[in-house]
Amino acid sequence: MKNKLKILSFTVVLISTVSLILSCTDGTPSVSNPPVNEPVPGNEPVLKPDTPSELVDKGDTYLNQSQWDNAIAEYTRAIDLDPKQLEAYYGRGVAYNYKGQFDLAISDLSKAMELAPNQAELYYERGRAYDSVGQYDLAVADYSQAIELNPSMAKAYAGRGRVYGKLGKLNEAMLDLDTALALDSNLYSAYLDRGAINVNTKQHDQAIADLTAAIHLMDQYDQSVIGREEAKAYLNRGLAYFATEYWESALSDFSAAIKLDPNLDRAYFYRGYVNYIVKKKYDLALADFNKTLELTNDPELSKIAEQFKQSTEQLLKATEGK
Repeated sequence: MKNKLKILSFTVVLISTVSLILSCTDGTPSVSNPPVNEPVPGNEPVLKPDTPSELVDKGDTYLNQSQWDNAIAEYTRAIDLDPKQLEAYYGRGVAYNYKGQFDLAISDLSKAMELAPNQAELYYERGRAYDSVGQYDLAVADYSQAIELNPSMAKAYAGRGRVYGKLGKLNEAMLDLDTALALDSNLYSAYLDRGAINVNTKQHDQAIADLTAAIHLMDQYDQSVIGREEAKAYLNRGLAYFATEYWESALSDFSAAIKLDPNLDRAYFYRGYVNYIVKKKYDLALADFNKTLELTNDPELSKIAEQFKQSTEQLLKATEGK
């Protein structure tokens, strides 16, 4: 592994255009175009096959472009040529993480750890995969090992803080998230998770500040990759505005969340609630309650949405009768 894992970053490819000098209209070759020598049969250049490191470079390029399947294909070719190609296992594990194929990610990252057991980046990525499949104890263990190997890895503190939050260990969560932001003030995920905790603990002003910072930072990233996360930021900020009765701001945020993630059931419900209780726009409220019922798998949310739907239908009938 060349002393350290590659830090993958988005790149911009500048493509220059080349002007072609065309031949004269009468068919006479332009002076600028010398005669082309035909290649001698048997002297064609021989293309060398890609080396494992070249294939890894190709995989990295695809990974930076969010082309997960192409990246996986190149890393797999590298591994086929060299089963001990550490960076290929790492890159493929990252791609599987982004694709949501977490078991495959865990397998690849565990294999990479066999080849290089003291790389913090490997533990961080595997911690993300364990977190995603709900194996929180294993996620905490991996994030903690990443921190032990690299005490300045802000994203490992943020990851562990997020898991502590899910486990209800809010003090530990806030400590880790504060540490993450002290190390990297541009880490949107730490603002996002700290903001969510502040919403749940009714620290609404702090929640709005954190979530606004998260949204500002997330706007700089590819929405096809983080759009659903940003939707949660808008939803949570909308809930903070809702709790403090800033109704217009709440409606705006709920709508922004829905635009980024049209399957976000709670955003529809709370938007419907504001339209029902505050705005008295019963037709809009009914549409949102119906959408909530269509999307949700939460029995409690479904029960409440059904009650509001029936109440809204009764109000609409009463309005029509006047």
